[in-house]
Amino acid sequence: MDEQKTKLEQVKLEEIDISKTTQLRLQMNSTAGEEYTEVVSEGDELPPIRVFHERLLGKYFIGDGWHTFEAYAAAARKTVPALVSSGGERAAWIHALGANAQHGIRRTPADRENVIRAALADDEMGSWSDSLIADACGVGRSTVQRFRNGDQTEERVGADGKTYPPAAVVVEEVEVEVDVEIEEKPTQTPEQELKDLSAPLRKIVADLDSLRKVCKELQADPRYRRHFASCYTRVDAAAKSLRSTCNQLTPKKWCDECGGTGNVSGLRDCTKCLGSGWWTKRMERMGRSVNATA
Repeated sequence: MDEQKTKLEQVKLEEIDISKTTQLRLQMNSTAGEEYTEVVSEGDELPPIRVFHERLLGKYFIGDGWHTFEAYAAAARKTVPALVSSGGERAAWIHALGANAQHGIRRTPADRENVIRAALADDEMGSWSDSLIADACGVGRSTVQRFRNGDQTEERVGADGKTYPPAAVVVEEVEVEVDVEIEEKPTQTPEQELKDLSAPLRKIVADLDSLRKVCKELQADPRYRRHFASCYTRVDAAAKSLRSTCNQLTPKKWCDECGGTGNVSGLRDCTKCLGSGWWTKRMERMGRSVNATA
C-alpha cells in the first residue's frame, strides 16, 4: 500500500470527527488512558496522532491515536499534534486496520480478530488476497486464511492486480489415539445425598432471609419508611410462612419402609413417603404422633 504524504500540524479538537466509525478496538485501555491524561495535564506532549483531512466536510478523521485524542480532550486542551494526510473517513478506516500492530498500545487478540473480520466483510477489501489483507491489518497471511473459514468461493485480487481463483482447501483425516483415564466419582453417603436433595429448599430459605433484610433496611431509611412500613410487614409475614413451609418439606431422613427407593416391591409407591424415598420434617412429626397414639 502506498504511503501518503503527511504534514505535522496542531489540529483543533473541535474539528476532529468523534463518531468513532474508524475506531476498531473493541475496548479502550483505561489504564493507559489515565496515564496519557496525566502526562498531558502536566503540560507535556504525546506523540502526534494520525488523521485524514476531508476538505469538503472540513473534518479530520482519526486513523491512529484515539487514546491520545481522548487524553487531550480530558485535559481540556484546544489542539492536538497530528500527522495530517489528505483523504477522509475511508482512508482513516483503512489505516486504522493496521494501527498499533507494531507500536503504541498493542492490540488484544480480540482486537486483531475484529480488524480481520471487518476487512473480510468490506465490499472492496473482501475480494483482496489473503496477503494484501494481512499487510493492511498487520497480521500474518495464515491468520487471515484461517478466518476465511475455507468458504471463500469468489475470486480474489492479488498484489499484482490480477484476479486469482480461491485457494483450494485440503482436509485430511488424522487418526489420533487418546488414552483417557476416567476418574470415578466417590460414592455419596446417605447423609450427603439428603443434603443435596434439600439444597434448593435451603436456597429459598436463604433468599427469603435476604429479602427480609433488604426490606427492613428500607423501612429504617427515612426516605422509604412511609412507603415500606406496610410492605415490610406483609413481606415479613409471607417470608416467615414460606420459610416454615420449606423447613417442613426439607428431606430429613430416608424412608424406613421402602429403604429410600420410593416404591414397595417395585410395584407401587410407598404410602409412608408418598413415593419420594424420604421423610420430611412434617412427615416425621406426623409419624411420631401416629405411633404415640397407637
